[in-house]
Amino acid sequence: MIRRTVLGAAICIGISAAAQSATQQDIAQAQRHLNKLGFDAGIVDGLWGDATKRALEAFLAETGNTYDGELDGDELRLLEQELTSRGLSVGPTVDWEYRATSIAFGGYEFADQPVYEAIKTIREIPAYGFNVVTLDFRCVGKADLSAPESYPLGRRIGCSIANKQILKEEGFVSTRRDATSLAIDEAIAAGLAVNLKPMFHELGRRFGNADASGYGTVPLDIFFDGDGKTWSGYVPTILAVARYAQENGVAYLTIGTELNNLNSKIEEDRRWPEIIASVREVFDGQIIYATNYNNDSNLRGMSKSNVMRNVDIVGLNFFPSRMMGGREDYTAEEVAIAFHKAKSKNGRNMIGEGRRLQEQLNVPIILSETIFPTWRGSANWIFRGTCDYENKGRSGWAYTKGPLQAKTPSDEHGQTLAQGFMYAFEDEDWVHGADYLYWAVAHAYDARTDTQQYGPCSSWLWDDNTGIKGLIKKFHDE
Repeated sequence: MIRRTVLGAAICIGISAAAQSATQQDIAQAQRHLNKLGFDAGIVDGLWGDATKRALEAFLAETGNTYDGELDGDELRLLEQELTSRGLSVGPTVDWEYRATSIAFGGYEFADQPVYEAIKTIREIPAYGFNVVTLDFRCVGKADLSAPESYPLGRRIGCSIANKQILKEEGFVSTRRDATSLAIDEAIAAGLAVNLKPMFHELGRRFGNADASGYGTVPLDIFFDGDGKTWSGYVPTILAVARYAQENGVAYLTIGTELNNLNSKIEEDRRWPEIIASVREVFDGQIIYATNYNNDSNLRGMSKSNVMRNVDIVGLNFFPSRMMGGREDYTAEEVAIAFHKAKSKNGRNMIGEGRRLQEQLNVPIILSETIFPTWRGSANWIFRGTCDYENKGRSGWAYTKGPLQAKTPSDEHGQTLAQGFMYAFEDEDWVHGADYLYWAVAHAYDARTDTQQYGPCSSWLWDDNTGIKGLIKKFHDE
């Protein structure tokens, strides 16, 4: 409700509930509008507080109105009218330059049909607001750098990339045999930029005496230079991938993802400036490095990382564990509030630390592994995309309350998590973009895994019926 002062007389406009009983969505909308108009309402969290009250009072005073302690449709309409009169958008300010979705090729080296079926879906990606497709593949082998161009790409660069004869009647835009090459051709034809994302996680299982997490501590020399037998080393592998990216018109190259999982000293290693300079000699696109950002992370330490200080874009895989305190039911507004309240182990606000990291590094930051798993309570373990049915009945915290617990599929929870993410980040101007996992996964499809494990709990965007990809489209279109 507002009171407009006209020649000393107060005229009441409308009737409504008190501000404290307004919905979280209404309060969040008012906060968003006030911030956009230059009245500082604080973070957009849907909670009524002193900052929001002061901002609303200041706005009403400036426009010749008096606040009477009630927030209703009148205030919201007045805010929207003011935005329109100033030529500002009434909707959220989401102008992310980097809007990606990923295809994971798994560990295929041979002619596995699922890889090529996934590639066929690339042409549908732009319809949902994306402008980049990320091609995710594994690189943990030995490269044959002397192999001629006619040899399969996987053999030449030491990565798991399918290769098979492509027939014209299959309907691809080209007949190139290597899966990544064919995917690049399809993406460029669809107007998409390409990000190549080689993954190195399996090195932990091979060289690091993997623990329960599946990772292990890989000696630095083996990681960077190889073991002389089955692994060529990171340096020759990433340079081979970089040359391939340049030859194929690739716009982005992710040179590493969560490498500290393999050894906590990798990101601070002194070799990085020289390695990245060597990559730049053969690749003139944008270089990305992505790292996990969860409750155990220390972004102030990350700002000193030798790898992050030398790339063009930094990716944060933003996974605040148990952010709903273990609750299995919640609203999108509550998810947004939890994102804003999430704290790292040093007690600092995670979103605030993300903003500071962007200011310190002075490079764009993307949310590089954004995922909305479709199972009940998924906000607590965002990084987990499988139902884990086989763990039912097992003892131990990880299997009963932790990330490995058996899960109940829920399309509703995937959408709630997606909407909450959008509420949380729609006005965070330090965020340059996001990579939504996954558009498709080229794993072998069979009835057991599709219906009992990955499918119902995974959030794969292309073939789901959850509406998540529709929410993403709306988020970016507005």
